[in-house]
Amino acid sequence: GSSNFTIYIDDITQYSSSTSSVIADFEDAGSLSGFDGGEQEIISNPDTSGNSSDKVLKLVKNSGQTWGGHKFTVTDKFKLDSESKLRVKVWSPRAGLNFMMKFEDAVGWPNTTATAEVNAVTTKANEWEELLFDYSGLDTSVEWYNLVMFIDNGTMGDGSSNFTIYIDDITQYSSSTSSVIADFEDAGSLSGFDGGE
Repeated sequence: GSSNFTIYIDDITQYSSSTSSVIADFEDAGSLSGFDGGEQEIISNPDTSGNSSDKVLKLVKNSGQTWGGHKFTVTDKFKLDSESKLRVKVWSPRAGLNFMMKFEDAVGWPNTTATAEVNAVTTKANEWEELLFDYSGLDTSVEWYNLVMFIDNGTMGDGSSNFTIYIDDITQYSSSTSSVIADFEDAGSLSGFDGGE
């Protein structure tokens, strides 16, 4: 147990002469949960054209509430002071789908005191595209621990393919650096609560 036998590791990466893939970057040590109709599951990528990842996150908006969605809670706060933008790969069944990503502080709903919402709209149907979210100017003194995701916030879902999307490679970035915060390749620990599956 001495410091002489204590090491730290990070970024375990498989690679060949031409490709590499991060299999554990320890940035996504968190949990996923759904609420008010949101259902999520890590699955095998159903469409590797445009995104060659093995695993992706499937999000479904069932009937429940018009604000039904999904929450990704990290154990180490999001570093929004140094990387204030997000990019995420999204596969949508339709163009014009509104996908909101909202940061919240560590306090659970309904007592959350700080939020930062950014909305993006899909431009493609039945194929992968990268959506960008810019949180520049948000309060960096807040400890941001939750990333909440909504499909068509304000519209009731029905659990159909019209309200089912796939996302992958959530990446924080700035003009000079980037950090993958969830690539869903290492399934890790998933938990649901109060009806979340």
